[in-house]
Amino acid sequence: MTKLFLSDLDGTLIDEYGTMQAEDYEALRQLEMHNIAFGMVTGRDYGFCRCLRERYDLPECDIIANNGASIWLGGRKIVEESISAEDTIEIMEYLKDYVNELNPFICDEDHQFYFLKNYYEKERWEKASDLLSYLGPFSSYDLLDYLYEYKEPAVKLSIHTYSQAQTDKWLPRLRERFPDRYEILPTSHDYIEITKKGIDKGKAVRMIMDQLHLTPKDIAVIGDGENDLSLFAEAPLSFAMNHANEKVKQSAAHVVKSVAEAVAFVIKYSTNPSKK
Repeated sequence: MTKLFLSDLDGTLIDEYGTMQAEDYEALRQLEMHNIAFGMVTGRDYGFCRCLRERYDLPECDIIANNGASIWLGGRKIVEESISAEDTIEIMEYLKDYVNELNPFICDEDHQFYFLKNYYEKERWEKASDLLSYLGPFSSYDLLDYLYEYKEPAVKLSIHTYSQAQTDKWLPRLRERFPDRYEILPTSHDYIEITKKGIDKGKAVRMIMDQLHLTPKDIAVIGDGENDLSLFAEAPLSFAMNHANEKVKQSAAHVVKSVAEAVAFVIKYSTNPSKK
């Protein structure tokens, strides 16, 4: 019987505007009625997850944020793996020269965003900040100024690329520039994210299973991006969204159109495993 249903957010549970479909919201209520816990597993920061939960009046849930670099159980942070301040500065010093084609940033635990704003031409920054205003509040600090002043590590570095073509161009370039030092993953068609080496959603799920005394057969997972591949590897009951690329779809046990469809399958399976 499934005890925990873990869902990716962007492109899975919510759209590009952070909106959840009514049928998916109702599906989460159905999980609750069948005593199946719900959790989030996302590249987003914890602050975003908290705001989403409050916006939809969802119960307290377990959260794997920042692609596995942060884990919150029952509202309590149990894990945070960060890139050092020195390494974060090194990466941003490299990226500052490319803000004409990329938008690098970090987000703190309070869901505030820091950009390399001092390195944009005025018109370019106005366009970029308008385009990415959906993310949340922007800090008045320039990112590098902030890093040099406070020397704070970063849980995750994000790079908005504008397009799949730019993602395909920059992913190998970043991996070549920083070989074997970080996890550098495409998390959607227009985002690349960098976390500490060895961090991924699958590792975080294993830690949650250990903390909650669960087995792989006790969980179900759903996602749509390449950062979900490690997630699928941890659960026999895995779902990929039908808009995902072929590599992602082939790595999951099932392909579905929505979270609601996956939840219906999970509830049916949990009620009568022979109907798998």
